[in-house]
Amino acid sequence: MIAGATVALVAALGIGWWQQSPGPVAPASAEAELRLPDRFYEPSGWLPGTEESGPIGPLVAVIGAERSSWTGGDYGVVGVSGETGDYRFLDLPVDALTNSSLPDVALSPDGRYLAFWTATASSSSDVFVEGVAVYDTVTGETDRRDFDAPWGMSPEGMIWTGHTLWVDAYRFADKTRTLSRGGDPWQWAPTAGWKEAPFAPDFYEASAYGDDILMSVQGRTARLSLDGAEPVRIRMDLPAEHAALGPGGQIAGDLDTDGPSRTDSGAGAPLVVGTIARDGTVDLTRVPEARAHQVVAWRDERTVVVRRFTDRSASSVPFLAVDVRTGESTVLVDNQSQTDWLIQPLVAADAWAAPTYDAPEPPSQWDPRLVLGGGVAVVLAGGIAVLRWRRRVRP
Repeated sequence: MIAGATVALVAALGIGWWQQSPGPVAPASAEAELRLPDRFYEPSGWLPGTEESGPIGPLVAVIGAERSSWTGGDYGVVGVSGETGDYRFLDLPVDALTNSSLPDVALSPDGRYLAFWTATASSSSDVFVEGVAVYDTVTGETDRRDFDAPWGMSPEGMIWTGHTLWVDAYRFADKTRTLSRGGDPWQWAPTAGWKEAPFAPDFYEASAYGDDILMSVQGRTARLSLDGAEPVRIRMDLPAEHAALGPGGQIAGDLDTDGPSRTDSGAGAPLVVGTIARDGTVDLTRVPEARAHQVVAWRDERTVVVRRFTDRSASSVPFLAVDVRTGESTVLVDNQSQTDWLIQPLVAADAWAAPTYDAPEPPSQWDPRLVLGGGVAVVLAGGIAVLRWRRRVRP
């Protein structure tokens, strides 16, 4: 009987080890085309990481999730493969700032590169930025830039245009970290690495399409072409943080006419669209019967991707495709990732134009502590049964 219990324990541990150990993984391909899943799932905290399974390759999206361990849990970033749909934790450097206090990451349009801030202590509530880094999902390598700032930096934002990353941060003036001074703009590209950027616009809540960025410059909305051309001042009744730049200079946005009050209801703000004229003016028109809480991106010349809360208490919000001519909307990607922090599914820009596919649910991952506990319980139960049996048969 004890032998049987031992066999059961070994079998249980073997199953636990097998399901925790990733299967053979093909080398990551840089040429893989992104596919857009029709739903995102809640990542298991026991997913394998890239350190053990190898680089996952270009990502269709990243999702924030709590990563479980034998001693507890911490925040992590899950990558969703753009080729296979597999879910894996990205083993970023230990000082990667991806916790709930400042979970600011930026995924390149083709999904190959993930940019993130680095910090003194990613688990502390009193963190400050020390640098920025780019993770290559194909090679697994990280290229980082540490700022020359003894008191740390206050990040202003980061954004991709093609394979070029633009970042900006301000140096804290003293150890109190209450005042900042002097922008520190940098840019990164795969072939050139890190170098100082020629300008320091406000990348916070900016929108990019191709080589163009729609952003706030000195308090005014501007379209900036990152080919050296002068910024074009945009004149429209829509702040940059509520707009998304699209093909042919098209703009879509949520017209926040009701102010903060509209965020307390499930209705959202009216969806408006327009095209930037040569003189920078934009004549915005409302899309019939269409409302949104967030305009995400353009899918094509007549379709905009938005998010609209149907239940304000829900942390899961689907991505909707809205026809800007008719206002008709359909669920493009169902979001079942119940993350309650700020890295909701962040989708690679190029993926929004890709066809969707029926995404299967990732294999369930057992908690190895439960597997071990169950095996120990089997052994203990077997031992107790043997003792009782011996007492009954003892003369």
